[in-house]
Amino acid sequence: MGDPNEQTEASEVTWPGVHVAYDLVPLSYAWILQRLDAVDSRIQTLQAFAASVTLAAPILAASVIKDVDFRSPWFILALFVFITVVVVGAAARVSGSVKLISPQVLYDQWLHYSEWEFKKNAVYWAGQHFDANRSLVNNKGWAALGMTALLLIEVGLLLAWVVTQV
Repeated sequence: MGDPNEQTEASEVTWPGVHVAYDLVPLSYAWILQRLDAVDSRIQTLQAFAASVTLAAPILAASVIKDVDFRSPWFILALFVFITVVVVGAAARVSGSVKLISPQVLYDQWLHYSEWEFKKNAVYWAGQHFDANRSLVNNKGWAALGMTALLLIEVGLLLAWVVTQV
């Protein structure tokens, strides 16, 4: 469609599907917000799980092994990886922002459009926002994947720490 602000001779005859596509605009925002909530929830869950593992491992080790060495390089590396998981998660959760159609922009710049032009422009901008929001969700998803890999490394380091203690 191109930039909707360009004054072209586009019409309902040229693009008869605008009314149908407009019905998908609110759904596209709802879908992407659901995906964003899901990935944020996954990041938060990974942070909580990492904290649980990191707190439980020394307690379990101390209850089973006498004179546990908390200065072991394995344990210190595991703590470093845990901190990395938490920092990556925190950065991922606060990074980026959702793009939505601003009611102020609608008021200031769109109210002079006909119903058909308004819907055409809304479809265009919803598509632009969807692409940006999808990128945000995907970046957070990659962060969650990285956190998962780091958590597995942390668990391996904690296991190595415990094994070297016995």
